[in-house]
Amino acid sequence: MLIVISTMNDEIKKLNISSSLNLYPILFNYLESKSKIIDIGCGYGKVCFNIYKRGYKELFGMDLSQEGIEYAITHLAEIGMICTKNRFKKANAQKIPFKDNEFDCVITQAFWTRITKEQR
Repeated sequence: MLIVISTMNDEIKKLNISSSLNLYPILFNYLESKSKIIDIGCGYGKVCFNIYKRGYKELFGMDLSQEGIEYAITHLAEIGMICTKNRFKKANAQKIPFKDNEFDCVITQAFWTRITKEQR
């Protein structure tokens, strides 16, 4: 089962949830701690930090900002995450550098705030 967490998702809009951070209770109801989760547009890794602290260890992220990726790699490693360099990559969401069907959950919270309507 693939779960997509996005504040742009029509079903989420109906729930009147303003941020993916408010989706954590929903997320934890459907995913096991071993689930593979990717945050597309992860920036500095805020969502991944919070999810990691809740016991989810199979976290991945990608963003256009090299600075953000480096920050996420460094700080997730500091709190105990293993192999962060292989899990967080500078990349464009149109060319995801991971295998198809690799993830159980895709988070796209910040991703939608950075692209134009034409790019959607």
